[in-house]
Amino acid sequence: MVERLKVFAWCDPEVDHAGHDPRSTYVERFWLPVLGPTCLWLLRNLSAALEVSPGGLDLDIEHTARQIGLGGRRGRHSPFQRSVGRLVTFELARFEAAPTELAVRRFVPPLPRRHLLRLDPATREHHRLWLIGEDHKDPAVTRLRWRARRLALGLVALGDDYATVELELLGWHLHPALASDAATWAWHRSGRKEAEMLRP
Repeated sequence: MVERLKVFAWCDPEVDHAGHDPRSTYVERFWLPVLGPTCLWLLRNLSAALEVSPGGLDLDIEHTARQIGLGGRRGRHSPFQRSVGRLVTFELARFEAAPTELAVRRFVPPLPRRHLLRLDPATREHHRLWLIGEDHKDPAVTRLRWRARRLALGLVALGDDYATVELELLGWHLHPALASDAATWAWHRSGRKEAEMLRP
């Protein structure tokens, strides 16, 4: 019986650049109804662990299952293993050479159309409005986006984590799409030289 998993980041530059942090408002509003709460909590837990250990980690399955409220039940059909299976099904994780090696996405791609169609009409409309808020063609939106990114970068520099940065920006009445974009951008850029941060 497998008791531990070797977990590491699934490197996918395209998704890592355009995707959403698992703790973001976007993921909570649009991926949650598709994944379910247990699966999303697992993804957030694994993402946070990889943030602390970017080179990968040795995961204690029973301990992690208890951490997210799944109890200590073991086996192939345990709630934990079913949640891992859902992550793999929705291409947010994948098994590598061995069934004890799991690569997990650090950033979640925009919701594919096939999953979007499973949402209720009100949520689909909300998603459409969200995408309008991310329209790069409007100069006013572009200026607002850059201001939001500068604010987010400052918050990251002060030591705030991703979720706190996004919540702060939402508290300043930014559109959720702009807040999510700015927090993700600042998170990616925070490790670069200051000169690289002066242009969008």
